[in-house]
Amino acid sequence: MYWVLRALLSRSRDPLSADSPQRRALRAARDVIGSKADTRTDPPPAHRAIITDLEAVFGIRRSPDELMARALVHADPHHDDWFASLFQLGYRADQETFDWARNVAEDTSSLGRRRFGLDTVNFLGFGLDVTNDDEPPFIREAAEFLRPLLDSEQDPYALATVIAAFASYCSTGAAPAILVHADHADPAVRRSVAVNLFINTTERQEALAALMHLAGDPVPETRTTALYRFTMAAVDTPELRAVMTAHLADPHLDARIEAAAGLALRGDERGLAVIDEIRSGIKTRHSPGAGRLADIRHMLEVRAGTRGQGHGNLSRRIT
Repeated sequence: MYWVLRALLSRSRDPLSADSPQRRALRAARDVIGSKADTRTDPPPAHRAIITDLEAVFGIRRSPDELMARALVHADPHHDDWFASLFQLGYRADQETFDWARNVAEDTSSLGRRRFGLDTVNFLGFGLDVTNDDEPPFIREAAEFLRPLLDSEQDPYALATVIAAFASYCSTGAAPAILVHADHADPAVRRSVAVNLFINTTERQEALAALMHLAGDPVPETRTTALYRFTMAAVDTPELRAVMTAHLADPHLDARIEAAAGLALRGDERGLAVIDEIRSGIKTRHSPGAGRLADIRHMLEVRAGTRGQGHGNLSRRIT
């Protein structure tokens, strides 16, 4: 239980001591590799993710090939073993790691290797400031490598990753290249488009139109993502409000929350009313939607404070 263990280990004050919980956990995870206990559940337990994380704590640096080998034991991009290896490689953000990832991503002999290589290219782009005059290494190379794949990639998982990576390395001008996939047959690709379309750019109208279309996607997670983008955007039009209003009765709770939040943040009483209704059904802080409602409450409080006396009633409505 990878995330439970991470939470428990986070309480340890001296992970480098000889008999720390981290060292005991590392020994236990290493001992179980190759045993029946390593594959007894579905999905398999994340012993390799535990090893990868704890080795990083102790300053043990593994090669990209070793980290990829751990990810490919189960070859599941949604498994913690895969994520932990990616996370450690993403920290490096250097030319050597990028060159390695690009070479792996070009390996057509193995879908798992290609997916992991593209995922690594994507992770390496997190946190880079592509608008800085002092441009970090490999940004242009990454964009040039990814651009043709937007047209040629056939694997849906890989294409969704390419869309995310290209948007990361090309924060301006990326919209036209990824908009063509807004109607892709695979929901993961459509959701990647929704996640990575930027409204506040020169292609605002095209991106806004695509997101309004995606807000009506048959897959709840995809339309929730599109509606979330409206919640976080400054743009406000009658057409946009109409889209959000149409989802105030969405059967999917998360989509309904984002539609209501988007309207409420624009001072629309219809959104506030639905938020009040949803909040009345929240029993504990662990109830579905409770965490997101807390975030929205904070945003509404900030908005009420910045708009002055004209919206003073907001603070009363959200307490």
